[in-house]
Formats: sequence, structure tokens, C-alpha cells
Amino acid sequence: MMSIFWSVFFAAFALGNESTTGNITVVAKIAEPGQGQVHIALFRDAASFPKNKEACQGIKLPAEAASLQHTFRGLPFGTYAVAVFQDLNSNGKLDRNFFGIPSEPYAFSNNPVVKWQEPTFQEAAFVLNQAQMQIDIQLKSWKNY
Repeated sequence: MMSIFWSVFFAAFALGNESTTGNITVVAKIAEPGQGQVHIALFRDAASFPKNKEACQGIKLPAEAASLQHTFRGLPFGTYAVAVFQDLNSNGKLDRNFFGIPSEPYAFSNNPVVKWQEPTFQEAAFVLNQAQMQIDIQLKSWKNY
């Protein structure tokens, strides 16, 4: 009789304590391995997207291999978008030519085609509603979009 009580108690306790946070692992396929750094920025809303300095979280990693990954941990469930660029000359910014066209590889979550304009938040957005999520992103140079 006592074991049934504890089983029901622990089942009820577990249901009442469901997690409302998760982890997002970004896996980026690098356009030019071995050159510069890769900047990964995670955004929570359209107002800040895709301005890297206003990201809710961001990281800079060396572009040593053909792909790299980073996990953003303990994020509240909700809608997010990711922007990534490869800073070939390590100057800390996405370089652009005279016409404003990016001259370094870049990409966004959902891998939208972004040749003539940046995607909207909605085009790059995804919903985190589970403990673990993986986002695969393929960096490309402008001419390859």
C-alpha cells in the first residue's frame, strides 16, 4: 500500500516540476575553415534581430575546422533566431563592400536565401519548447546564395 502512495506522489511531483528551459546547440558548417573567427548570436525578438551587439547571447569561436558547435544553455522556452558570420580578417564585424553586400560568409537559422536583404525575424525564427534542440546552419558567401 505504501509503495502505491509513493509512486503516485513522485509522479505528481514530477508533473508539477516540468522544465521550462532548454538548450540550443548551433552546428555551423564553415565556409572557409582555418580562417578567422565565427560569431554566433542568439536573438529573442524582432527588435534586436540581426544586430549582433544586441543579441541576447553571443559567442566568438576560432574557425579551425569545417564545422563547429556551441550550446546555449538554460534558455527559457520561447521563440529565437540565430545569426552567424565568419569574420575572415578577425576585425570583429561582418565586412561589406561599397554596395553594402557582405564580403564574408554568413547565415541564419532556417537557412533562408538571403542574397539581397537580411531575413526578417519570422523567417529565421524557431520555437524552443524542449530540453534539447539542434540548429544546423550552413555559412555561405554572398555569391553562393
